[in-house]
Amino acid sequence: MSTGADGAVRPVVFRQTSAVLVPVAVWIFCFLATADAVIEGTAGYAFRVAVLMSAISYAVWLVLASPSLLVGTDGVRVVNPFRTHWIPYAALDTVRVRGLVTLDVRRAPGRIGAVTSWNAPGLTRGQTTTASPVVDTVERLRGAWDRAHPGGDGAAIVGISWRWRPILGLVVLLTGNIAIWLR
Repeated sequence: MSTGADGAVRPVVFRQTSAVLVPVAVWIFCFLATADAVIEGTAGYAFRVAVLMSAISYAVWLVLASPSLLVGTDGVRVVNPFRTHWIPYAALDTVRVRGLVTLDVRRAPGRIGAVTSWNAPGLTRGQTTTASPVVDTVERLRGAWDRAHPGGDGAAIVGISWRWRPILGLVVLLTGNIAIWLR
């Protein structure tokens, strides 16, 4: 974990390597397609292509680049394309890493639920769960939290929120594309 300019501790961010490489490749393609439309086509055609490529670029960011797993000093935040889950360490039961990272959380007394991260690095072939940097980081910070809060903490509520701004942005871009291409 590192500290920011204001001295606050920043969370450790986990994201698949492909979550950066694939979007960059798509964004380069979209830029080149837009540049080609500007050079070769009319202004109206270039505008339609630019709006379409911006919708594709934004959708790729939303689905591939923005999801992540953030491990902080008080808990874990799972950012998926449309929802964000805040899991305090008091509510975290286990971390399972296979192809995807799944966190088992206590939602209510006696009720365990699962939260899956879209983009946290899972296990590759031949890798064991104990070699996972996600499990290592979560357990290390969770242990530090347990030592700082002996006996637990009453704030063991898993928070779930919708990512309204990105969803609204995608809806606006898709609606704009439909309106432009169907007129």
